[in-house]
Amino acid sequence: MALSPKLMRASWLVQQLEHGGFGNNVKVRLCVTFTMAASLDELVENMMLAKQMFFTGITDEKIEKVKLIFR
Repeated sequence: MALSPKLMRASWLVQQLEHGGFGNNVKVRLCVTFTMAASLDELVENMMLAKQMFFTGITDEKIEKVKLIFR
């Protein structure tokens, strides 16, 4: 997934949240995350945890095809 570098800046996120009505009640802290899996199938299923964010409006049948592509 290609993201604009500005989207990775805390200042951009703070600005979005402030404009969204949070005012001065915003604090951004660094959080390192990663995904681990014991198998390829488990890794693909882990990737699907965010499917609602990335595949909104996509049928379950097409999502199953995406899993095959990821594998």
